[in-house]
Amino acid sequence: MNEINTEIDESKITFECPICLDNIKYASIGSCTHHFCFYCLYKHCQRSNECPMCKAKIYEIKFDREFDNILNRGSLPTLKYDNETIIYQINNIKNPGITIANNTKGPGVIVKKIKENGLFKQHSVKTGNIILFINDIPCTNHVNVMEQIMFLHNSNKPIKCVLLNKL
Repeated sequence: MNEINTEIDESKITFECPICLDNIKYASIGSCTHHFCFYCLYKHCQRSNECPMCKAKIYEIKFDREFDNILNRGSLPTLKYDNETIIYQINNIKNPGITIANNTKGPGVIVKKIKENGLFKQHSVKTGNIILFINDIPCTNHVNVMEQIMFLHNSNKPIKCVLLNKL
């Protein structure tokens, strides 16, 4: 009887990023769970908030550390921001309480107004702050950013903001 070999040689496993067509580095997923290189998905989200594969809206980018460890054998350093604020949902706050506009003088969106009883006020975000990323998606258009904030808020998900450090 013929035997079928079902063992997998992990050293030969490769997965291509659908954007750069190279092996995935810093494996990341959008809201729809397609895998990409973090940098490729980040650059794509500067142009569009839709998945390049299925066109689903992307509201956050998540690192897939387990997938990355399989592909890159733990050889990549961890990416981390020094200036991030995690905004956790608070049950009795019904509104994020933030007004933003496109930053015409540089990257990100600028905080124009914070409501006293809003979620962002409770987490020390201030008028004049510049938000560069929300859940690892670059903030390039205030309309898309507000849609993203409302989706995350209404879904009771944490909102990870990366603010521009003032020099």
